[in-house]
Amino acid sequence: MNERIKLYESEGIPVEKKTTEDYNFIEEENNITENALLTNNRLGCALAYSQLKGRYADLLSTSINRRLCIPTHTNFPGIQRYGTFVIAGEIPTSWETLKSQVTAGINLSLSGQPYWSSNLGGSTPKNEIDLASFNELMVRWYQFSSLTPLFRGTKPDRDILSLKKDGSEYNAVLNAIKLRYHLLPYIYSSASDVVFEGRT
Repeated sequence: MNERIKLYESEGIPVEKKTTEDYNFIEEENNITENALLTNNRLGCALAYSQLKGRYADLLSTSINRRLCIPTHTNFPGIQRYGTFVIAGEIPTSWETLKSQVTAGINLSLSGQPYWSSNLGGSTPKNEIDLASFNELMVRWYQFSSLTPLFRGTKPDRDILSLKKDGSEYNAVLNAIKLRYHLLPYIYSSASDVVFEGRT
């Protein structure tokens, strides 16, 4: 078992012990996109989708005993039929970015993509962040993310263990994580509505 997961468990923090088997797709997508970024970002996303779409379909047709959970940075019409979820790319660590993630999430749902995830805490390296309210930003980001369709793990310098254990920020983040796990029956019911009722 991963050492970080053991640490979470020893601290009484709810945590998943397993992640999706399909993370290799995001690495392939990133490689395709990076090569195409020499010309145009939108072109890179379209190229990645067109190259991976057939593999998504093949995996969907052969996966009998598990649900697909394929991470992607692209959101083209119909992509959700392959079991994809959209994740934000490299985004700055700022209050403005957190605000834009709320808007992006609402728009993704309206576009028919039911599964998406924020890049919790942003991507700016911690040593480059000049923000006195960094810990409060992390608390608010956790609180927001706990109510999104997917609640993804973070970089080690963005997770709850980077906060002072006896601090109010730690307790607020812990409460957000526990709320997420408390809501799992509702989340699974909503996912069932997506599959069987075509809802978002």
